Amino acid sequence: MEVLERLAVGMPLISILTHGLLPIGVAMQVAAASAGALVVRLILRIADRVAEALARPEPNLTSRPLSFRLPLAPARPRLHALATAGVRGPPVA
Repeated sequence: MEVLERLAVGMPLISILTHGLLPIGVAMQVAAASAGALVVRLILRIADRVAEALARPEPNLTSRPLSFRLPLAPARPRLHALATAGVRGPPVA
């Protein structure tokens, strides 16, 4: 694009090389392209992992019997519950 602009204005093309900005511009373009490629690659990796996770079959829970143990209730009430069972008023001094 710079070359076309210089040709349109009538400037000599050799002046592009005399300022020293061409190598810096090329390096910046390469850096921007590399960073963009890295971002696209990371997005594609994430998309692949998500697709693999969604493509996995769900485990069949109906084919396996569910088994668990319920905690057993205590056979007798605790002592502190027995001590307060009959008290319905203020303590007698």
